Amino acid sequence: MVKHAGVKAAQVRVEPVGASKVKIKVTDQGPGFDPARNTGSTFGLLSIIARADAVGGHFGVGRDSEKGTCAFLILPLR
Repeated sequence: MVKHAGVKAAQVRVEPVGASKVKIKVTDQGPGFDPARNTGSTFGLLSIIARADAVGGHFGVGRDSEKGTCAFLILPLR
């Protein structure tokens, strides 16, 4: 979070999604992130997406409210 958003704190929530999945959500109050306008290297995000897909999960990232970033990962429980 410090490297990309310039923030020193973030909120991490872990919650069940039904009986067979878990959602991990990370939010911060940094400058925000628009994946459609990303002009830098996206290998980190592509790696997370590929790893989530490999286990039947889903990854998403975007803005949280008016300011900040929200990234979430939904994974199946085994």
